[in-house]
Amino acid sequence: MRLHITVAVPFSLALSVAALAGDDLKQGPGATPQGAWGTLPPAPPVEKRELEVRVKNGDHFDTVAKITTADLQKLKALPGKGPGGKATIYSLKDVVGHAVAAKARVVTVHLGDGQSVAVDDKAWADASRTPVLWQNRRGFFKLGWIDKTGHWMPATMELRDVRSIDVVK
Repeated sequence: MRLHITVAVPFSLALSVAALAGDDLKQGPGATPQGAWGTLPPAPPVEKRELEVRVKNGDHFDTVAKITTADLQKLKALPGKGPGGKATIYSLKDVVGHAVAAKARVVTVHLGDGQSVAVDDKAWADASRTPVLWQNRRGFFKLGWIDKTGHWMPATMELRDVRSIDVVK
């Protein structure tokens, strides 16, 4: 049975209603969603990523740990979710404390595109905000900041595809 509805609404909304009303939308576990545009592409694959933690040793940094999803899941998650509303978030201070030492702090964040971002020591010490770490749906590590009430701080930059962090004790 097909149900066609014609209403003067925005184009995208009309397509959504038609797709939901039609019987051409497969549903159920393992089904490939289909609709007005045919088969939808699969979700991007989840990559097994590691976050390299490097500690200052004289004039260079040595790798002391590689944080995985399993390592994060052993830590206490913070209340709330990542900016997309789904990802579990963790205090970066807890992650560094677990991997290195309780008083250790991040000084530099290295991204997948080769950029490095310095972390201000005053921002790290500021009790009114917390640096947080999460993984997106593809497994990439991301960093951002929340305030003491757990709300995202929009004025701070979200760092994507974080590959390693430099830490001092």
